Amino acid sequence: LQEINTHPSSSDEVEHIQTLRQVVGRLGEINRATFVRRDNKFILVYNGEAPVALTKAELVIPESELVIGEPIERKLAGSEKSTGLVVPNYYHPRQEYLDAIQTAGLTIVNGDEINRAMIPEQRNQYNETLSPERQLGEEYLQHSPFDLYLLTRKQPSS
Repeated sequence: LQEINTHPSSSDEVEHIQTLRQVVGRLGEINRATFVRRDNKFILVYNGEAPVALTKAELVIPESELVIGEPIERKLAGSEKSTGLVVPNYYHPRQEYLDAIQTAGLTIVNGDEINRAMIPEQRNQYNETLSPERQLGEEYLQHSPFDLYLLTRKQPSS
């Protein structure tokens, strides 16, 4: 992670961010990750207990420190031919979506259960196309980068 932030800052912020995205995109050791820009650096967003070295170097923050709507960068997995792509996004926690669904008068069809984007069979099929060091682990199934919701509008009471 320190390599990401060793590139000299450009006087042009857009150019500097683009350079950081390219550096992160080329790092094969990082398959999927979320970064936030703080103090002109990319900081890894980490759930759980972060490695001590990253914490001491101030290269990692917990998701709970992100602000709703804050600009983030998401590294998407690559393939055998590419190490990945880094795309800009904005932070919005799962609870914000669930609250918006309720406020809009919608119901999640499958109750409170979230429809995960990938099931074990799909992950296994996807992994067959990648070398072992690029494959998705079991934890991916519990921490999918996105959720799908099947929604219906609440029917008014008669």
